[in-house]
Amino acid sequence: MEAVVNLYQELMKCADPRIQNYPLMGSPLLITSILLTYVYFVLSLGPRIMANRKPFQLRGFMIVYNFSLVTLSLYIVYEVGWNA
Repeated sequence: MEAVVNLYQELMKCADPRIQNYPLMGSPLLITSILLTYVYFVLSLGPRIMANRKPFQLRGFMIVYNFSLVTLSLYIVYEVGWNA
């Protein structure tokens, strides 16, 4: 356990001090816990919750989402490409 603590302290010494106040950048523990929670949900909890349910119908949502991304991409191309 002491080796893990020493490794953590060495890694934190190498961290860029300018990003200490950025969200999720102050310590690797928070982002690691978020990642592990996501993996647990995807591999274990999610399939158990959805085992006896019908799949969600997301067609309408996906159409709006895809249209929004196309619009955003066109805006980015316009701003970067023609105004550079």
